Amino acid sequence: MDEGESGNLKVIIARTAEFCGLYTPSSSANVMAFKNFRKGKKAQLPINDNVSHPLTCAQGAAQATAILGNTTSACKQVWQLSPDRNILAGREFIERAAKVSGANCVIGFPPVG
Repeated sequence: MDEGESGNLKVIIARTAEFCGLYTPSSSANVMAFKNFRKGKKAQLPINDNVSHPLTCAQGAAQATAILGNTTSACKQVWQLSPDRNILAGREFIERAAKVSGANCVIGFPPVG
């Protein structure tokens, strides 16, 4: 931000919830659910399965970031990109992921500590 404050660099910070969607191979949703389903394993859920967990569509976040980057008045600010409006609890997400993947919906919880 120092470079942005000095005027040497145009700075925008775009924050968001965790990414999901196409082309997000390292998202926890992909790693802990879809990849495990493909291997015939349980989906791993590192969060409380009854609590809503916001996710941000990677494609939507990319579009929003491009718009911000092309808006001069957006510089020198921190922006919070909105997550998907359809916030699901962890269990709901895994159940839908299993259905889409054609997998048996089995949830495991990684060991703590």
